[in-house]
Amino acid sequence: MTRKFLLLALTGTFLLGMRLSAASTKILQQGLVYPCTRASGAIVIDGDLGDAAWNAAPLVSGFRDSGKEIIFPEPMAMQLLWDDQNIYLAVTCYESKMESLVTNVTEHDGPVWDDDCIEIFFDPLHIHADCYQLIVNAKGVRFDSWKGDRLWSKPWTAKTKLYDDRWTVEAAIPLATLGVEKIAPADFWGFNLCRERLASGSRELANWADVQRNFNTPELFGHLLFVPASWQPAPAALAKIAAQAAGAVNNLLYAPNGIWTITPDGKGQFASYLDQVRGLFQAAPPKAQELRQVFAANPKLPYANDFAKLDKEFADWQKQAAAKNQLDGVFLSKAILFNELFRNQLNTYYWEVKLAQLNLEMP
Repeated sequence: MTRKFLLLALTGTFLLGMRLSAASTKILQQGLVYPCTRASGAIVIDGDLGDAAWNAAPLVSGFRDSGKEIIFPEPMAMQLLWDDQNIYLAVTCYESKMESLVTNVTEHDGPVWDDDCIEIFFDPLHIHADCYQLIVNAKGVRFDSWKGDRLWSKPWTAKTKLYDDRWTVEAAIPLATLGVEKIAPADFWGFNLCRERLASGSRELANWADVQRNFNTPELFGHLLFVPASWQPAPAALAKIAAQAAGAVNNLLYAPNGIWTITPDGKGQFASYLDQVRGLFQAAPPKAQELRQVFAANPKLPYANDFAKLDKEFADWQKQAAAKNQLDGVFLSKAILFNELFRNQLNTYYWEVKLAQLNLEMP
């Protein structure tokens, strides 16, 4: 088992086990379903994401490096709501190089995909074609198209806000812009959210549903399930989701504090974000336990200080996981990223120390 598949197994494959077959076959192995809740209050589109109405929307993270089985190195989060006029979207793009954000495009319908941006895709008819593509860069410059027609333009609003460690997008998309007269609970759309990151100096692609580095691939999109404000998953709802999202081996339904895995026969199993994080840090790996003993006996071996620092970080994550009563998907994403870094560095230290020990034993 490779390192990345081991990491997926550690999370129970509830959040990250979204394997796809080769893009040419277009057979979805695990579908993603977001319960888009009816908004219970006013939303001001200003990029702040502070309106109380957002508290009712499940926060989804775990965005993948497109075409790969790993979490995107700069986490993302999204929330959606709806009412009789609009669909609302809130997105957070965490960024460790905010000073390097690329935002060169200033004109509407310009090539904003060459900037740090997010791309939003809607397939209201759920026919895996004729999707709407909306793009906004980190400065709020927009692009829109329908069925690939760049001359198509309809009203929608998006505002952004820049912070020290992230940038945010808040958007309102009128139903009429998407060719929809009204939404009713239980409506089921195709949907995806993607990100193009340029701040690193090269183009990096992230996606919610993995479209294998080709964003405009509606047959691989995730799904929006429109639900009333008071909606909670129930056996009948899970069975209906399995039928609506037919074609996937399993479907993942996002909830405020975890994820349901729904099998084709409509049965569901829930895994909380908290349990998944605690599973990551339940115990230090055997290699870490062995290195503790080795360095205690011989603190002059190479990497002793580096390992001590890394081991303390692992212990800090353990304490956080034990102290929390509830976690969100962003915390889980960051925990997974650290866990992968920890195991990679641990493996390096372990074998370097083994080599040093062999050299000491040689005459």
